[in-house]
Amino acid sequence: MSDHAPAGLRETPAAELPTAPLRRHHEHMAKVMERMLELIAEAQPDGAPADPELLRGQSFLERTILPHAEAEDCFLYPEVARLMANHQATAPMTLDHAFISQYLRALRSEVDAATAPDGKGLTAPRLCGLHQAAGRLAGLLRTHFEKEEQVYFPLIDANMTAEEARRRIVDPINAMAQTAPPQPARRRGRRADPG
Repeated sequence: MSDHAPAGLRETPAAELPTAPLRRHHEHMAKVMERMLELIAEAQPDGAPADPELLRGQSFLERTILPHAEAEDCFLYPEVARLMANHQATAPMTLDHAFISQYLRALRSEVDAATAPDGKGLTAPRLCGLHQAAGRLAGLLRTHFEKEEQVYFPLIDANMTAEEARRRIVDPINAMAQTAPPQPARRRGRRADPG
């Protein structure tokens, strides 16, 4: 799993659907989430701190998903609402973003406890907490991405050119993701993630 900040959405070749960069970005975030689930499934409740890759994956998810959600609220959803002629059409997806943020915070708390060198390490209750927090987040991300890809993206693909989608959605999302502030320092005096 990469420890680097996301590169943003790639440019759209003319032959691709207008939403291809958004679909690729979803795929990338889903793969990182899947790796998090694998790491948690492989973990043993032995009292030792959990694999540091878990912390890197959590930090990557925060640096990727939170700016992505905010950018969708600012650029993707207004375009979908305009195309649907209904400004409330995307309200459930914005609510999903609030839950995704909440679930990321819950997962961060579990990851912090499990990876802390000064704590009790990965105990059976902590491993259970990791499974629950990661499972909730993964499930919501999966359904959220599917709703966008099956409902909103076809609407954009049918009503916008690749150039329009790039200019009105993809480029602004990229710009917003690149200017996202770094995540705040971790609690209990530990260093901030160097992302």
